[in-house]
Amino acid sequence: MSASTTAATVRATEVRPCTPTVTTIPPDRLPRDLVHGQPVVGAGALWTIAAALRLHGDHHTRGWVIKMPWFTRPWGIPLITARRLDGVGTFQATADEAIDQNGRWVASNLIFSTAGCWEVTSRYHGTTLRFDLRVGTSNP
Repeated sequence: MSASTTAATVRATEVRPCTPTVTTIPPDRLPRDLVHGQPVVGAGALWTIAAALRLHGDHHTRGWVIKMPWFTRPWGIPLITARRLDGVGTFQATADEAIDQNGRWVASNLIFSTAGCWEVTSRYHGTTLRFDLRVGTSNP
């Protein structure tokens, strides 16, 4: 099972600082199958590892790519969208089932056309997880 979003041109409606907007939850406060031994961010049915929010991406011919893991309860593929906060750009996401020694999770590629500040929104089973990413340069 896999899913992808189509590339959409998005324009910033307002320029605002690129700031962290989520709180990390330590592994000892969550079920073992959810955390894979790392701090996570999220709530309800949708989670990701906190370290992924500090990635700035790898530059490819198609844009900047960030590999993002998702943990969903019950398991399923989230809907992932993004919009550039400091300019114009396009975004595309792919998501597929992944299985390792810790269980079943979702592996995704977030593909940003340009470097800059992007707001990523992921939705699954009534849960929304939204955060800013500084793509193409180190996050503060």
